[in-house]
Amino acid sequence: MKVNNSPSSLNRKSLKILFIVGLSTLARGLRTNISLRQLHLQFCNLTSEAGEHLSDILANSRTALQVLNVSGNRLGGRGLKTMCKGLNVNTKCEVLLLADNMIDQTEEDIEGLTAFKDCLNNPNVNLNTIDLMYNRIGRLNILCDNLDSFIKCLFFD
Repeated sequence: MKVNNSPSSLNRKSLKILFIVGLSTLARGLRTNISLRQLHLQFCNLTSEAGEHLSDILANSRTALQVLNVSGNRLGGRGLKTMCKGLNVNTKCEVLLLADNMIDQTEEDIEGLTAFKDCLNNPNVNLNTIDLMYNRIGRLNILCDNLDSFIKCLFFD
């Protein structure tokens, strides 16, 4: 009898090595993981460049990832826009926590939010909880139009 020793949740404490080996290595390692349900990368100093690696993680057809927490980083609109490429093909992620990611109202941020809204309108995307608090997006109509019909919880300030 084979026992699955793969973790079902990773958090910052278990990922201290992340700063040394990088998110790209983590993304490559998760390509074969089919049991990870939660990935918590809050306050890991991730910048917009991390969007590509987060997109790779989300785009993996074998992923079981249901919760992605990247709160407290610096993804900005550019990182969000890049991450949406993977989110568009992901059918499993239900919770996306993007609080405090320096998403503002600049042109680049608005492009990222527009890509995110397009992603949310994709019928294959199963997000039902999104946290955008502590970003300075205000009450931009980019996100608000027609989302209340399928998003259970949308937090933003």
